[in-house]
Formats: sequence, structure tokens, C-alpha cells
Amino acid sequence: MASSYFPSWLHAPSLNSFSTLWNTPTTLGHALVASLSLSGIFFLAQDLNSYLSLPLEIRGTLSRQPHIYFLSLLVRIYRSILNMDGTSPLPLCRWAARAAVKDPLFGRTFLADLGERRKPRPGMVCRGVPHRQVPQVLDTDLEENLKFSFRKFATAHDLTCCPSLIEPNALALFLPPTPPSSSSSGRIHPESLIPRTRKASSWEFVHLHGGEGSLHLILSPLDAALAIEKGWACRFPLAGGPGEWGSARGRVLLYAPRDEGEVRVVMGSVRWSDSVNRSVNGNGNGNANGVDVLSPQPQPVSAPAFTTGFNSGTKMDAEGPGSSSPSPGENANTASTISTSTAPPSGARVRFDTSQAVTR
Repeated sequence: MASSYFPSWLHAPSLNSFSTLWNTPTTLGHALVASLSLSGIFFLAQDLNSYLSLPLEIRGTLSRQPHIYFLSLLVRIYRSILNMDGTSPLPLCRWAARAAVKDPLFGRTFLADLGERRKPRPGMVCRGVPHRQVPQVLDTDLEENLKFSFRKFATAHDLTCCPSLIEPNALALFLPPTPPSSSSSGRIHPESLIPRTRKASSWEFVHLHGGEGSLHLILSPLDAALAIEKGWACRFPLAGGPGEWGSARGRVLLYAPRDEGEVRVVMGSVRWSDSVNRSVNGNGNGNANGVDVLSPQPQPVSAPAFTTGFNSGTKMDAEGPGSSSPSPGENANTASTISTSTAPPSGARVRFDTSQAVTR
């Protein structure tokens, strides 16, 4: 009786109402909206639960901001539809092939030759935020060695090493707060042109997660694809999405090192990240010349089944890639050009084989 005083939309549904709803034809649009809504609720609940399940010392600052979950929700729905979990290099390779038409720097790699990482890949807490590796047992001495390498690298390369502005309990490296050179001898990589006034960058190009050992850093798109293809990294979920957090498509998570050899590989990647974020084409401390692995064509490139190769013969150590002497009459910095429509030249060491990889 009292329910008659409530608006009609507050009345409890009757069996006849359910029967009417069941027999009402549903349009494809309604079904799609309902499916996306249910997926969104599931993703939000999963991300929030993952955040609360993490130890307090490794919860991310970004994960405390409610609005970031809605941005992550849109990205996760898009990535789920395309079955992308961040472990395939193909999306980055295809994007770089298109971008190289406008700027040849997108067709360059600056990372030295990487070997395969010993399997398996670590699990991730979730496919959105917080973006964390499932914590593994990290040797205390190994973690201290990694932090020592961070500080040593900062001292040697005029970087600031201090607590992260993005993540709590994280050790970060900051670029000098001076604008990069715009001279013809060197310029900053286009992917590094992120507004430096917001917390998304703040000149912080890499940070090491305390208590867990993984790192977030910014690489060039093809370097990120190489690290992913070789099993060293997975792509940051928001990379390539809208907003400042998606500006750098080469933002990745490097898995925590398990031994001294992997520490050297990680620090080598940090060195190349520093080089590309400072300048390319041989300017300043960055001194990153790179190797052309994509030949931009006059016409747009549409998701080719291309193979890219890296002719770098350098090895990674704690200070980054070592030097290699060119043979007589050979320029060590000469880039090897590989067409997206032809087979790689002899000596190509790294391949992105689209016929065997699974897009995720």
C-alpha cells in the first residue's frame, strides 16, 4: 500500500514485468552496451581488488586516484576486444611502420642486441592499473646491487637519483631540467616530447619499484617492441591511450632481474632510455645514433607482415652497450636499412616474425 507513494520506477518488478522484458526484442546496440557495461564493472572490480591485495609498500600513487580507473577501463575494454595483453611486439611495430613515413626516427632502434630472456614471463597483478609484476622472492643483495647501479649510473651521466614523484617506495632517475638541444646535430626523440609540467613525466624517465624489483621506463617504440619480443618487458597498459599517460607508446615494464647477468641487461636498457630521452643523432650525453630498421615509403604502410633486423654487434654491461670497432672502410654508425616489403639482409640478428607471433 505504501509503495503507491513511490515513483513508478521505484516499484519492485513483478513476474509479468520480467516476462515482458524477456519477450522484448533486443537490438544489437543494446546488447553491445550491456556487454561493455558488464565488462567495465568486472574490470573495475578486478583492478580495485588487485590494488587492495598489494602490500602497502608497493602500491602505486597513480592507483590511489579514482579517475585513473575509468581511463584504464576504456583502455582495458579496447585491449580485451583485440586480445592484447602487452606481450606482443606487433602493435608497436605496425604503428612505428606508419609513423616512420612522417618521421624516420620512428623507424630507428637504439637498443643494443638483446638475447632471449630465460622463461617463463612473470605474471602481472592485473591487465590494468596497478601495473605490477606478481612479487617474486628478490634476493636482498641483488636488489641492493640494482639500486647501487642506479645511483652509480646517475652520478656518471649527470642525472638526479631520488625517490619517485609517481610511485611510493620507488627509486627514480630524472633528466636534467634543461630543454634538449634543437640543433641539427641532435634532437629529442618525438616519443619523448611529453609535457614536463605534469606528474606523468616530471623529467622522470625510469623508476625502480621497491620491494618488487621491476621497472617502468620509456623506450623508443621499436626498442620497446624488441624488449617485449625477447621476453624482457611488457607494455604499459595506458601506453598509446588518451591523455598524458598514453603519450609515450614505448613506456614498458621491465621485469625484475633474477641474477647479476639480468641486472646488467636492465641497466643497459636504462642507459639507452636515457640516451633517447636526451637526444638522438649524436648530441650531448645521449649520443644515440640508432639503426634504421624500417624504410619509410611515400605511401602509407598498412600493417605489413614485415621483418625487421638489428645489425648491432654490441653487448650490454652495467654501463650499457660496449663499443665495437668497425671493420676497415666501414662506418660504425652507418644504419642498415631494411625494407618492410623485402627480406632482411644477411646478418640480421633480431626478427619480428608476424607469421608466428600472436597479437595480444
